[in-house]
Amino acid sequence: MQPMIFPTSYAQQGLLTFERLHPGTATYHVAFALWLHGPLDTAALTAAVSAVVERHESLRTTFTVLDGEAVQLVDAGAGPVVTEHDLSADPAAGTVEAVRCRLTAAVAEPFDLTRSAVRLDLYRRAAEEHVLAVTLHHAVADTWSCAVFVRDLSTAYTAARDGRSPELPEPPVQYVDYAVWQHDRLAGPEVAELETYWRETLAGAAPTLELTGDRDRPAVPSFAGATLPVALPPELVAAVTATSRRLRSTPFVVMLAAFQAVVARSTGRTDVLVTTSVATRTPEVEDLIGCFLNVLPIRVSVAGEPSFTELADRTRTAVLGAFEHQDLPFDRIVEQGPRPRDLRHQPLSQLMFGVQNAPMPQPELAGLTAEAGLVARGVAQFDLDIQLWAAGERIEGFCEYATDLFDSATVQRLWDRFVALLQDATTDGDRPLSQLAPLDPTDLRRALTAGGPTPAPAAPADSPAADGFPDLAGSPDAGDSADPAVAALSPAALRRWVGVLAEHAALRPDDRVLDLSDPDSPASAAWSWHVRAAGATSVVPPAGAGSVVPPAGAGSVVLSAGAGSVVLSAGAGSVVLSAGAGSVEPSVERVADAAQWARLALAEQVTVLAGPAAELARLAALPETGPLPALRRLVVDGPLSEAVAGWFAARAPGLATVALLGGVVAGGPTLVLGPWRGSRIAARLLPGGRAAIVDPDGRLVAPGTPGELLLAAGPDAFAGRPGGPDDLVDHPYAGVDPATPSGTRLWRSGLAARQAVDDSIELLGTGRSDPTGTERVTPDRHIEPRDPVETVLAEIWGSVLQVGPVGVHDDFFALGGHSVAAMRIAALTGDTLAVELPVRTLFELPTVAAQAEFLVEAGRAAAVDVTAAAELALSVGRLSEEEVRAMLADGPSGA
Repeated sequence: MQPMIFPTSYAQQGLLTFERLHPGTATYHVAFALWLHGPLDTAALTAAVSAVVERHESLRTTFTVLDGEAVQLVDAGAGPVVTEHDLSADPAAGTVEAVRCRLTAAVAEPFDLTRSAVRLDLYRRAAEEHVLAVTLHHAVADTWSCAVFVRDLSTAYTAARDGRSPELPEPPVQYVDYAVWQHDRLAGPEVAELETYWRETLAGAAPTLELTGDRDRPAVPSFAGATLPVALPPELVAAVTATSRRLRSTPFVVMLAAFQAVVARSTGRTDVLVTTSVATRTPEVEDLIGCFLNVLPIRVSVAGEPSFTELADRTRTAVLGAFEHQDLPFDRIVEQGPRPRDLRHQPLSQLMFGVQNAPMPQPELAGLTAEAGLVARGVAQFDLDIQLWAAGERIEGFCEYATDLFDSATVQRLWDRFVALLQDATTDGDRPLSQLAPLDPTDLRRALTAGGPTPAPAAPADSPAADGFPDLAGSPDAGDSADPAVAALSPAALRRWVGVLAEHAALRPDDRVLDLSDPDSPASAAWSWHVRAAGATSVVPPAGAGSVVPPAGAGSVVLSAGAGSVVLSAGAGSVVLSAGAGSVEPSVERVADAAQWARLALAEQVTVLAGPAAELARLAALPETGPLPALRRLVVDGPLSEAVAGWFAARAPGLATVALLGGVVAGGPTLVLGPWRGSRIAARLLPGGRAAIVDPDGRLVAPGTPGELLLAAGPDAFAGRPGGPDDLVDHPYAGVDPATPSGTRLWRSGLAARQAVDDSIELLGTGRSDPTGTERVTPDRHIEPRDPVETVLAEIWGSVLQVGPVGVHDDFFALGGHSVAAMRIAALTGDTLAVELPVRTLFELPTVAAQAEFLVEAGRAAAVDVTAAAELALSVGRLSEEEVRAMLADGPSGA
C-alpha cells in the first residue's frame, strides 16, 4: 500500500529546513533509554514496540519534497523494528559506562528522513540486564512524547507477556490531522494580528545576542555540545516559589528574570532577548506522540537601573504577551525580526531558558525493574540552553552548551552567578540589579589580578636605567615635550619603559633599528637609551651612537642613519633625510608616503622595525613592496591585525613580533600581547602594570565577562599629570583593596576585553571586520536581470515570494524570504535549470546575481549548460496554452 501524503506542520518545516542547511548532524535527535533488570521476554517487548508504533502514525512517518514543498508520508505498514545487540560475551562492553558511551555514539548517527525518523535498539548486557534505546527525530516527537512512549510501552508489554492484546485506545486524531488544522488556522485573518504583534515586539532588536565564549564562533558550526547537570537547593526553591506568589507571577518568570539579568551583566547589553519553548498541545493530542512545540522570543529591557521586582514585572509582561501570541510559528516570527540571517547561529538569540513540566514516568514492565532517562546526545542546538524541572523539593536540570565556544568551567561560573543573583533577588528584590550578587571574594581576587601577577619592575643590569637616569646626547627630554601628558612622565616611568624594551626587543649590537614613533615622545627617548645600551644603530630618531639630531621644528620629519653621521634640521616644515654619510631632501609628500619608509628599510638593511601599529599598517597597505630579508623583529605599540602581521611575515621569513600596549597614554607599555586566538588577542601585564575590566558604570566585572579595559604602566605612571583628562579614571577599588593605593588612576583604553580562565587578558574583536568574509553590499538602485539565468531566478523568486519585479541585487530576506520559501525556490530552481541550488547556498548568497553566478559555475562543473536550460525555460514560458498542447501532441520529434 502506498504511503499517505500530508502537509508538514510548521515546526516540522523549520526542522526539515535545518536538516537541509546542516545535513548529517544529530542536533535535533530526541533520545532516551530504558534500563531493564530481570528476566526480559524479548518477544513480548518486540510485540509491545510494534503496538506503540501502530498506535502513533508519527513513528511511521517519513519526509520528502514534492513540487518544492516538504511533505510527510505515513506508512500503513509495520514501521521500524527493534535491532538487537548482544554484548554479554564481553563483560567490559556491558558495563554501565561502556553502554552509555555506546548509546551516545548511536544517537549521533544521522537519520535519512526519507526512510525513517525512528531508531530502536535493544542491548543485552547480561542474561537479565538489557537496555532499550529509543532515538527519535524531533520532527516526529518532542520531550513530552518520550513519556507517552514509555507509558504505552509499559501497558503493551504487560499485555503481550500475559498473552493478550494491549488495551491502547485509538487516538481521536493523529499528528497529520494537527498539521492540517494548523495550516487552516494560519490561513485565517488572525495571522495579520499575530504578525503585527511580533513585528512591533522585535522592532529595533539586534540580529543576535551571544555570550562571549572561550573561543571564536567557527564559520561552520559543528553543533557539538555537552551538558552540565545543575540543581537549585530546596531552600532556594522555596524562596523562588514565595517570591513568585508575592509578585503574582510564576517560578518560571522569576527564574527567567534572574537569567536575563545575568545575561545583561555578562554581555553589557540592556536589551536582552532569550528564547523559550512552549507546548502547543491541546487536550485532544495530549496522549499523542509528535512535535507539538513552538519557540518564542522573550525580549526584556534592563535599562534604567531597575530593581529585580521591576525586572520581574517586565519579564511577566513579556511572557504573557508572547504566550498570548504563541500560535505564529517560530520561522514566521523570525520573518518579523531583524535581518539578515547568519547561518553560524540560531536566529534572534543563541540562548534558551525553559522549565519543563513533562517528567519521564517510572516504567512499569511486568516482571522487570526499570529506570528511564534521557541519553546524552553530545550536541547543542543553542550556544547555551538551560532546561529545569521540579524534582521533589528541588529544581534540577542541565545546561547544554556548545563546545565550539565554551569550556565546562565557563558554563559552571555562569550558573553559579545565576544562583547567586537568584538568592539575592529572592531575599531583597527591591534593590537595584547592580547591587545584587556582587563579585564574590574569589572572583574579586581574580578580577584585581587581571593580566597575571605584576611584581615590581626591575631594570636589567645592562640597561642604562640601572645606573640612574643617564643624560644621553641627542635624546629627547620628556620634560621638554609640548604634550603635557608626555612631560608629566616621571624618570621612573621612563626607566620602566627602557626595561621593557630591553627585555622584549632583545637588540643585538649589529641591529639596525627603524623607529616610526613620534620623535617627541617617551617612546623615542626610551628607544634612544636602549639602542645606546645595546650598541645597535638607529636608522631614525632617536639617533644612533655618535649622531646628533637637534629637536626639529614643528612639522619637521628627520630620518637619520649610520653611526657618526650628523644631521641638522632647522625650521618649521623642513624635511631632512640622511642615509649614511650623505643626505637628500625629499619632498614632504614623499616622506608622508609610506613607500618612503619601505625603501629606507630595504636600503638600510633594517633588522628591527618599531613603532605604533597604525604606522606599520601604513607600510602593509603597499601592494608592491618586495622582500625585507634583513628584518628579523617587529616591536609594535598596539594590537597588530592579522592581515598586517601576515604582510610582514610574507616578506621577512622567520620574523618575530613583540606587540606591546599602553604607550604614552598609559604611562608606558603595560601589556605584552600574545598570538591571535581567532578575533581576539591574548595579553599579559608587564611587571608593575595595572589593569581592570569594568562595565559601562565603571564597576569591575567578573572574570570571563567582557568590559572595557583600563590600564596603567605602574603606580606612578601618571604622577604629576595635570588636570583630570577624560581618559583617566579612578581605579574601581582604589583605597579598598590593600594592593591598590588611594589615588590609583587608570587609562581608559576604549578596547573591549575579558579575563580568560588562565587570568590572561583577551582583547576582543580587535583588528577584524566581518568574520564570515561575506559582508553584503546592496546597491541603492534596482537592476533588472541581465541574462537568462538571472531572469529565470527572478521569476521563480517573484512567484514564490509573491513580489515583483525582483532585481538582481535584491536581498532574499528583505523581500520577505523565509525557510519554507527557500526550500520551494531551491526545488523549483533545480527542476528548471537541472542544477541543484542547495538551501544553504540560498541563505549564504541571498541575491539573484550571486545565485546565478553559483549555478553557472556548478553547471560547468557538472557539464550542464545552465544558460541553455534557462533559455529553454523562458521560451516555453512565453508559449500560449494552445502552443504547449500542440507541442505535447506532436511529441519530441515534432512530427
